Amino acid sequence: MSDNCPTWMELKRHDTPYPATLLVSLLFHILVLLVLPLATKMLRRPKEYTRPKTFQLVTMSPSRPEPQPKPAPSRVRTEPKPAPTKPVPKAKPKPTPQKAVTRKPVEQKEIPAKPKPAPEPEPAPEEDLSELE
Repeated sequence: MSDNCPTWMELKRHDTPYPATLLVSLLFHILVLLVLPLATKMLRRPKEYTRPKTFQLVTMSPSRPEPQPKPAPSRVRTEPKPAPTKPVPKAKPKPTPQKAVTRKPVEQKEIPAKPKPAPEPEPAPEEDLSELE
């Protein structure tokens, strides 16, 4: 089973030199710890959050509005306006009386009463079956 596995000596023979391994490790750590964070910091543009304008805030008016100067009354005399005249209501047409309809009395026919059916005979008393038990 151990025939397929390489031995320690075979692995040692193909091993890379220590200074090359150290150099590759140092370059990798510089890349991961310095270059990538600095590149993302330079290239990334943070977006500022702006709240959507869903409503308008109430603006406060001054506590006491400044009184506006009243215009000076004019001394020119004007004629009074005539009073408006009320419209005369139109006369409503009188309804014409309709002829009264006379109704003839309806003769009521007598309906003969239906004869009542004869009473049915009473059923015979049932036999007492309690004795059979």
